[in-house]
Amino acid sequence: EAGRVITGVGDDRLRVRARTDYEDLDYLTRNPGELDRITVNSPPNGALPSDTPNVAANPSEGPLSADSLFDWISRRRNVERIASSERLIQNVEDPAPLLRDGRWQWCGRINGPHNYYNWVPNDNHWTLRGQSGGNWNTLVDDNPSGASWLIGTFTSNGEPIRNRQPDANDGDNNMGVVSSQQLQDGGYGGTWNSFGANGLNFTWYSGSTCTRITEVDTFVNPAIANDNAQHLKSLTHEFGHALGQSTNGAGGHEDEMFAIMFAGTFQQPPNYSSVWYGRMDDMAGVRDFLNTSNSNYPGTFVQETWVDMATWSQTHNNWGSAGSLIMTDANTYSGRRGDSFTIRGLQVENRGNLPATNVNLRFYLSSNTTITGSDYLAGSAIWDTFSPQGRWSNGSWTVSIPGNVPAGTYSIGWILSLDQTERSAANNTAIMRRSNTFNFTERQFTVIGQPDLTVNSVSLSPTSALQGETVMITSSVSNIGDATSPSTIVRFYRSSNSTISTADTALGQTVLGGLVAGGTTTRSYSAIMSVPGNWYLGACVEQVPFEDNVFNLCSPGVFIQVQAVDELFEDRFGLP
Repeated sequence: EAGRVITGVGDDRLRVRARTDYEDLDYLTRNPGELDRITVNSPPNGALPSDTPNVAANPSEGPLSADSLFDWISRRRNVERIASSERLIQNVEDPAPLLRDGRWQWCGRINGPHNYYNWVPNDNHWTLRGQSGGNWNTLVDDNPSGASWLIGTFTSNGEPIRNRQPDANDGDNNMGVVSSQQLQDGGYGGTWNSFGANGLNFTWYSGSTCTRITEVDTFVNPAIANDNAQHLKSLTHEFGHALGQSTNGAGGHEDEMFAIMFAGTFQQPPNYSSVWYGRMDDMAGVRDFLNTSNSNYPGTFVQETWVDMATWSQTHNNWGSAGSLIMTDANTYSGRRGDSFTIRGLQVENRGNLPATNVNLRFYLSSNTTITGSDYLAGSAIWDTFSPQGRWSNGSWTVSIPGNVPAGTYSIGWILSLDQTERSAANNTAIMRRSNTFNFTERQFTVIGQPDLTVNSVSLSPTSALQGETVMITSSVSNIGDATSPSTIVRFYRSSNSTISTADTALGQTVLGGLVAGGTTTRSYSAIMSVPGNWYLGACVEQVPFEDNVFNLCSPGVFIQVQAVDELFEDRFGLP
């Protein structure tokens, strides 16, 4: 540890003396001249802290050889090796004790970035490696006096080393998409089949568990390597283990919160568009881990400050306690225009360490799986301020089917917007999906069609009449909705004005059979003009169930003059 000088070995323990002006060092087991970029503070091969005239070893202790020191380190590493794996089943035991600080659980510390030797010959896999590491690298800023990244790579002649066979407990960080044979040849004690995992991470410590991390070996199962989403999930998860993230819950995983460190990333859905799978809890955990690393090795890491609102189609069902990951869903998957439904299990969070303001969450129905602001808006929510590393977990929100959406099937999606420029906007959109049992297929919401009957017009024959004469009223009825209407009734009315309503005087009625969407038909009625005067005649169709619009059921009135018979007799014979 920093501040102590090794003076000997006894009873399988190092003998040390306090010395405050020594810094903790990392060592390489090969000539660093082969490398263009190496871990910070890596001295030449086999080098030890050099003594100075003012440092005197205890005369009773003999000089310590490099061989003795390395033998002791090897014995300690063999004892302290811990393997954490992202398994296809949960509750895998992990005997490692862990530290907990607030909500986030982590173990160990680092005094520099994890630079890896790689076995990643496939170019697409190499891209995915960079994206997975980038999720964590975004936490740290440029730091001239220390580390500017968390997940890096060794290079040779300016090119990343991508074809190096990994070996366990060799003092180097190793990663890659490796075969079962490579795991066995490298001394990792098993095969992919025996580990039963999509990914693996092995961690060695400088002393007892949760001291300085001295080696991490991180691997992806070739069986899932060509599934881009699963590759990203698994490798981001394993890099998280490499950065100390784990808990004493479900087999060395996070089981109390929504996190990529939850056991079994196979059950977490693919992102809508982002390649970063670190959740708020994961990012906060590594921030805390880096704070502890900096408290041991001051100035090593400078953390970036930013806002990054994110939303996902999954959440935790019992935040803060052991629970399960559940998919965002709805209380129903069909309805008619104007109906309400509830979206449940929403996860909205700020991955950043600065507050977000004026955060809008808008819900949409989309005719395809591309969610945009031009889709049908179903509802919205707003936060004036969203806290740093804050979250709205397992939330519910009630929305309504827009009145202008046609019948059909739609995807349900939602989009976040805010005032600030974010670290990434790619994680602002999500789409509702089914679980991994159904291959994360998108949920479909059915907008049920509705009839919309209207009386377009009426015509009269004749257009004037004597009292007691019959007039044929013919109505034109259309179904301008998107579903067939059931049988109903058309009623005919006399009104004193041109606005026809069911409050006017009914003259008679006729039956209207079922009318297909977009269909038009006519219905007629012969009405006796029994009351003289200036009138308006019209028709109304009776509302049917689930009528889309109840304000267009009546026609405009058509004027007719009905002349009294006695008035006509007086006109013709000149009677007083």
